[in-house]
Parts: sequence; C-alpha cells; structure tokens
Amino acid sequence: MKQTFALTLGAVLLTLGSQASAQNAADPFYGDWEGTVKYNGQNQQVAVCMIPLGNNRYEARFFKEFGKQDDPLFFITGEIKDGSAKFIDHDAFSFDKVKYDTQDGIVLDSTLWTGEVKNNTLKGKLGGKDKGIFDLKKTLRTSPTMGKAAPKNARILFDGTEASKENFLDNGTKNSIRWELKDNGALEVNGGDIIPKKGFNDCVMHIEFRSPYYPDRFGQARGNSGVYVNGAYEIQVLDSYGLPGLDNDCAGIYQIQRPAVNVCFPPDYWQTYDIDFTMPRFDADGKKTANGRLTLLHNGVKVYDNLELPHATPGAINPGERDQVGLLLQDHGDKVQYRNIWVLEK
Repeated sequence: MKQTFALTLGAVLLTLGSQASAQNAADPFYGDWEGTVKYNGQNQQVAVCMIPLGNNRYEARFFKEFGKQDDPLFFITGEIKDGSAKFIDHDAFSFDKVKYDTQDGIVLDSTLWTGEVKNNTLKGKLGGKDKGIFDLKKTLRTSPTMGKAAPKNARILFDGTEASKENFLDNGTKNSIRWELKDNGALEVNGGDIIPKKGFNDCVMHIEFRSPYYPDRFGQARGNSGVYVNGAYEIQVLDSYGLPGLDNDCAGIYQIQRPAVNVCFPPDYWQTYDIDFTMPRFDADGKKTANGRLTLLHNGVKVYDNLELPHATPGAINPGERDQVGLLLQDHGDKVQYRNIWVLEK
C-alpha cells in the first residue's frame, strides 16, 4: 500500500509517497547540468551533478564548478517524472528542520524546488525558505585523452580484439582470462583479477574504463574495480560521481592520498587514466632507498603530481613493491569495462 504524508515548507504544501528503488538504464536525466540559480537577490552560476538513485529519483548537488565538490552550494533530493521535477533540501527531514506542526502536517525550515524538463533544459522556481528561479541545461564532459593513440614503441595490452585478451593472464590460475569481450570492443570484468603476461618497469600507461549504472547501490558497491599499478598501488575505480573524492573514491589511492579534485564522470560514461609511474629503488641488499612515484591525469585533469608512494596498498599482490608486475586489473564483482590499454616503458 502506498503511504503518503503532508508537510509544509514555508507556505508550500507538499505530498510525498514512499517508493522502491529500481534501475532505469534508459535514464535521460542523470549526469551533468550547468546554468544559473537566482535566489534571495543573488545570481549564482552553477555546475550540477544529477546523481541517479533509481525509480526516477535523484540527488542533485550544485557546485561553483565541476571538480570543486567538497562543499555543495545546494544539495537537494527528489524526482523527475513525466516532465516535472520536484526536489527538497536533502536534510529537510531532520528534526532540527521542524519548526512546528499544523492540522495538515508539519512546517519545515527548508526549500522546495519545482520545475519542468524539456529539450534538455530544466527550469523552475524555489519556494519556502529560499525564493528564486533556476535555469539549467544538460551538458557533457569528455576526457581530452579519450581514444589516445599509443605512441611509437608502446606495448598494446588491449585494443578491443580477441587476440589482445591473450596479453593477460588470470592472476589466480595463471591461465587464460575469463573476462568478456563485448560488442563495443570493451573488456568486461568477469571471473578474477588479471595481470599482463609480461611485467614492466618505469612507464607511462593509458587506460580507459567505465563503471556500470547501478543507481540502487551505494558506496563501495557502486561499480567497483581497481587499477593496481605494478600490482602494488591501487588507483580506485568506482562510481564516485558528484562526491567529495576521498582516498577510497574514484582515482583515490587507498590509505595514501585522495585526488586533488574529483573529476569522476557519471556512471556508464567512459573515463581515462593517464599514469606516469616510477618504480621504487632498492640497494643490493634489498633495502628500499627511494619510494615509488606516480603522476595521474584523471579525465585529463592532473590529480597527483609526482606523488610519493610510501607503501603498497591493501589487496596488493606485490606488497614488497620490488617485482615487475606491471599492473593488475581488479575483479570486485561489478561489471566494470576497460578498453584502449597501452604502456610505454621509460
């Protein structure tokens, strides 16, 4: 049975219903939006991450620009359905937002956003606590290194062909990999971690990846995989779209460093890692004399610049950091895809 309740925001009456989460792979509304919000005498340019939650529901996080995501200007939740949008402050239902009760419901110290979606535009008004209007347009970010061709003398690890799958081994069995070659030329995670047949030393790597659309999952269950550089240092692969970007989010290096900015694209969008890696150095007795170092461009944006890597990260197959593994692509149980993987040794 559908349960409803009424609440008042300032002078606005809103009726909400309980809804179950369901995946909608044809969702046209999630992803990047840009535009303006005019409220309380201010005119603010905004970049908006529309994060899918399933069943026509979303979190919308507003920022001054993409990548500056530690402190949203606005953070609202709601739904877009049948051309109409209804959102409310994400913390509207906390007890400290309740001002008083009425015969019809409760009055909240919050803002209601209502509008219409048409031709990739979302326009509407703010009512309740804040007053104003908003005007947003759908946009699309792409990586400037997407499809980057391998330079001369580079080693092609995967180029979208069945033959290039043979450049990898299953890390557990050391037999042929069980990852699936999809119709789009992508290699999809399936049945164990994989490593190249032949490792490498100091290098530059290019990797393209895509996290799946899992709107009803959260945290580490939302399109998880990982790129273990030299089998020792994990660069996280995850749907961290619109989040602040921590060391366990996309492009984070577990327990070592969070990315300088979170430039994660929405789920089901192709992204790029461009990695410049220098191995740690050891003396004749096996004592480490210099830590490894890594520079990473995520979607063309430098998120680490010659970052020192003091130790291997959890889950490493090369915890001593000395072996030349090259890389490991992780199977975390989610259908992440990879393509256009190449390496150039320095």
